[in-house]
Amino acid sequence: MVDQLTHLDLLPPRLAEPLPAFVRSFDAVSDVVPVGRAPQPVALGRRTTIALWLLIAVGIGSCLALFAMLQAPAGCSGLACTIATYGGHPLLMLVFAAAGTTTLLGLAAFTRGLTRASVGALRLLVPAAGLTLASVTGVVAVLVTGMVIVLVALLAVVVTFAFFADHS
Repeated sequence: MVDQLTHLDLLPPRLAEPLPAFVRSFDAVSDVVPVGRAPQPVALGRRTTIALWLLIAVGIGSCLALFAMLQAPAGCSGLACTIATYGGHPLLMLVFAAAGTTTLLGLAAFTRGLTRASVGALRLLVPAAGLTLASVTGVVAVLVTGMVIVLVALLAVVVTFAFFADHS
């Protein structure tokens, strides 16, 4: 057994005294999480709160659109619908959007309108926001692509009129 523990001589000696103050100042975890008492709710930033409420609004709109799409499946066909529903799965997207959005709305009641969140609320808030965001990304991609196409068309019209206005 002694032969197996010969490498212990290579380890640095244990310190009997506490760490110096300059070493303890680099402990970033204790700056954020108080030691020895229950953690208090963390104030969420104004931009975070606004982004979460916008995500809830987009999630509700997406749920309504997906519900309407499920009532009349012939109304949604083509490439844009396939992209918005991740390959033609509107029911799955509705379930994801509804689960994330209702969780965010439920958490709003316990987090002072999504302004302060405890550790438990943050453990639910982050996945719910991610689920809602993932479920509406297809719809947002279609809307952004449509806006880009419209802007490019407007730019082409303006350039064409400017060209003919100078050369007439």
